[in-house]
Amino acid sequence: MSESEITLEAERLKALIDQWRFEVFHGSIVARDVEVWNFVRSAAEDLKQRLIVELSPRTP
Repeated sequence: MSESEITLEAERLKALIDQWRFEVFHGSIVARDVEVWNFVRSAAEDLKQRLIVELSPRTP
């Protein structure tokens, strides 16, 4: 996978995670509690970073 393909895939996954978070949590009790919402947002951002690392080519 080329660097540009990895970048596009990473952006696609980030958007997918953001869409999922919106669909699952928007209007829920989670969205009504700032501390909980911030925790969930932070966890989603952490997941994005972990996926980017997994997508990145590994050097032997």
